[in-house]
Amino acid sequence: ERTYEVMLRVWDNCLWKYHLGIIEMSVDSEELQDALVWLGNRVRKKWRDEKQKREEGEAKGKKKKRGEREKVKEGGEADDEMMVSLTQVEVALYLMKTEPAPYNEAAASILTHCFRSNYHRQVILSRGTSTLLSFFIQLAVGGWAEFHEHISADELIFEEVIGKGGTGTVHKAEWNDEEVAVKMFYGDMKEFKSEVAIMSILTHPNIVSCEAASFLHTKPLMVVKLYSRGSLSTLLFDEDNRENFTREQQISMALDVARGMEYLHSFSIIHRDLKPDNLLVDQDYNIVITDFGVSRLQAENKMTRGVGSSIYIAPEVFLTDDYTNKVDVYAYSYTLYALHEKQEAFDDISRFEVVDKIIKTGLRPKISPESPFAKLMPLCWSSDPGVRPGFAEIVTQLGEMN
Repeated sequence: ERTYEVMLRVWDNCLWKYHLGIIEMSVDSEELQDALVWLGNRVRKKWRDEKQKREEGEAKGKKKKRGEREKVKEGGEADDEMMVSLTQVEVALYLMKTEPAPYNEAAASILTHCFRSNYHRQVILSRGTSTLLSFFIQLAVGGWAEFHEHISADELIFEEVIGKGGTGTVHKAEWNDEEVAVKMFYGDMKEFKSEVAIMSILTHPNIVSCEAASFLHTKPLMVVKLYSRGSLSTLLFDEDNRENFTREQQISMALDVARGMEYLHSFSIIHRDLKPDNLLVDQDYNIVITDFGVSRLQAENKMTRGVGSSIYIAPEVFLTDDYTNKVDVYAYSYTLYALHEKQEAFDDISRFEVVDKIIKTGLRPKISPESPFAKLMPLCWSSDPGVRPGFAEIVTQLGEMN
C-alpha cells in the first residue's frame, strides 16, 4: 500500500507538470489512471514476493541483508521514511528500464528528487546502466531536470584567477565561509550542462564533484572543491612548484587516476582529454580527475575527430570518428611518462611535427628503465587499441606494485 501511495503522488506531480506544459504526454488522464492501477498491482505483487522470501530466509536463521529496499537502524526497526524513498527509487528504475514514454517522465521526476541524497544516488547508480546515465544527461542538457545545487554569483566572494583554459577561467573564491574553486564558463552551453550533469551525478573519490552551479548568470559558473596543490602539471612542469615524487608516490598517484577512469568507463564515459592539466592534487597528494567538457558516452554513434590535447590524443582519433574508450588509455600512458620524467614527451619538437610522426611512423618517447611504468606504458600507447589494457586491468597491475 505504501508503494501505491508513492506512485499516486508521483502521477499527481506528473499530471500537474503536464497541465502546465512542462512535459508532454501521449495519453490522457484516464489512461494514466488505468496504467497506474495496473502498474501498482505489479509492483505490490513484487513487493509481497520479496517480503515472503526475506521472511523465509530469516526463519531459517540466516542473516538477511535488507539491502536497498529497507535500511535498518542499529538496534531498531526499519526506517519507514527511508523505505518509502527507496521504494520510489525501485519504481523509477523499473519504469526507466521496462516501460515506454510517458512513464519515463514520472521516473525522471522521482530520480531527480532522490539524487539529492548521496545514499539514494549510490543506489540508483549501482542499479543503473550507461543508458540510464545517458538519459540523465539528456534531461539536464535539455533543461528537463537539474541534479546540481543552485547558486547565485552574489553568494560568492571572488579572489584571484588560478587557472585558464579553452572554455573558461577558474577563480579562487569563498562560499559559506569555505574556500572553493569557481569555473566561469564561456562557450557551448550544451557542453557545460553536460559537464555539470556528469560531475553532479557521478560520485567517486577520484572524480571531482560539482558542489553547485548556475546557468542563469551572464557568465555560467560551477563551484567545486578547492584542491590545495593545484594541478598535477604544476607539480611536474612548473620550476617554482616542481616536486620530486618517490616511486611509491608515483604508483599511488597513477593508481588514483586509473581508479577514477575505471569508474568513468564503467558508465561508458570517454573522457577524451586526460592529461596532467586535468588532474588535481589535494594536500595529501591524492589525485582527482576533472574537466568533462568534451567527455562523451561511448554509446553515441559518432565521435569528433581530433578532440584532445596534442600528444595525449590517440592516433585513431585523427583518422576516424569511430573510436572507443581505449583513447583514454593512450592518453594515460603519456600521463605516466610525465609523472616519472617530470616533463612532457617530445617537448623539444613542435606539436604538429610530433603528431605527424606518431601517426605515420609510430614515434614513441624513450622509456627510462628506472620508471615504475616501464612495462605498462608500451602496452597503453600501442597503435592497436585492442592491445591496450582496460583500466580494470591497469588498477590490478598497479595495485600489485603498490
